Amino acid sequence: MPTQARAFVTRERIMRGAAQALSQNGYEGTTIKDILDLTGVTKGALYFHFSSKDDLARAVLTAQSEWLSTVELTGSAAQQAIDTSYVFGVQLQTDELIRASVRLTTEGHGLDDVQRSAFDAWLNAATALCRQAKSEGSLREGVRPKELARTLTASVNGIQLSSLVYSKYSDIRGRLHDFWKLVAPATFTDEALTSLRLSAPRK
Repeated sequence: MPTQARAFVTRERIMRGAAQALSQNGYEGTTIKDILDLTGVTKGALYFHFSSKDDLARAVLTAQSEWLSTVELTGSAAQQAIDTSYVFGVQLQTDELIRASVRLTTEGHGLDDVQRSAFDAWLNAATALCRQAKSEGSLREGVRPKELARTLTASVNGIQLSSLVYSKYSDIRGRLHDFWKLVAPATFTDEALTSLRLSAPRK
């Protein structure tokens, strides 16, 4: 395997090992030794890619924003907003890197700038979809895109946290469905509602 490819594989292994440790134990409960034990890489290899635990945590945090930028959905902006929440729920159930990133957004440890960037990525994506929904005529009169985006991002964040505490994310789809059944009728026009699917997308 070429050197560059090996380096990429090693970095990914370190990231995944760090994600596993961080999602289970949090920042304070995770040590470099934990990550080395999980990954089987040498200390030298880890420090070649990451200068410290803080640097590694920042990379894990950034993964959330990077993932969000790759999400591609179809349909109206309103439907995309709904579906994005469900796709995020699936990632929380299946991707330890995303779970670790989300956990780190709720912890401190001097990572405020990266934490804010993660929240800003969600808020910016939601605002763009809400503005598009407004231009498509899908929002009820008086519903302002920026206020709606702030409400949606805060609500979905609260839902994922509740789902983590009560079921380790196994019930997140049901919680999201309950949320959309309550919020959608007050948010979207009657005409828009006739074509919206409020449940999770089919696989």
